Amino acid sequence: MLAYKSSLTNSPFHFIRHTYSTLQFAANSNPYAVQQSMCHKDIGTTMRYTHEVPTALLETLGKITIKPKDV
Repeated sequence: MLAYKSSLTNSPFHFIRHTYSTLQFAANSNPYAVQQSMCHKDIGTTMRYTHEVPTALLETLGKITIKPKDV
């Protein structure tokens, strides 16, 4: 009941959308392409999903590599 009242039930979905939009803009993607991929009619809606990422954080994230497990 608490999750329903506080709208926590939609949080994972919106978290993923915010993350997607933010990472696309951090990677210098075309704003129009991001808008279209998120099915927004207005670029302003897309920009609401976007958050600025500090340069130091981007540099750190860029150093992360994922190695496949040996099978």
